[in-house]
Amino acid sequence: MREPQLNTPDEQSVPRKKKKKGKIGRVLILLALILVIGAGVGYYFYERSQPAKELETYLTAIQSLDLNAMQSHLQSADLSALDNADITSDAYSSFFKKINEKMTYKIGKTNFHIQNGTASVTVHINYIDGADIYKETISEFLKQIVSTAFSGTTLTEEETQQKLASLLEEKSGSVEDKFTSIDITYPLIEADGKWKIVSLDADTVK
Repeated sequence: MREPQLNTPDEQSVPRKKKKKGKIGRVLILLALILVIGAGVGYYFYERSQPAKELETYLTAIQSLDLNAMQSHLQSADLSALDNADITSDAYSSFFKKINEKMTYKIGKTNFHIQNGTASVTVHINYIDGADIYKETISEFLKQIVSTAFSGTTLTEEETQQKLASLLEEKSGSVEDKFTSIDITYPLIEADGKWKIVSLDADTVK
């Protein structure tokens, strides 16, 4: 009688090895997919955070009234709107810096469009309402100008500007700070790998 042939241990382990290799292959593919998806998600959220970071740097420049820094964060690189408000005048720079450094802000909602490299970021800003300071300053300024005129003294344009600037600083220290708040939505655009605020807006000048 023929004895039944038994599978050797090596022959029995072949199917098991194939199954094990198949499982490992599937796990490796799954891990690779997870890594690719994770990298894509990470890249998206990194890019999404950049407009807000750019705006934060810009607002910090406004607080210190660093005009060069402000200009460097604008796509238009145009600060001419500040000229009409006398903000760029050396005579008033000390006053405006003192006012701006008390400004606070909180970054809010970001609308981000990765396809066309645009975003808009809303920020809540608390700043000093200068109405009372200006009112007190102009009242005192007119008194002094009238007094000077009656004394027969004529001030040059530069001396008049310096007097007004001096009164602004004086009143900003004596009049109680009155804060107001505003929400501003800043449009940003990505150019050459860098995010920029599109332009200087009227609300920021205010």
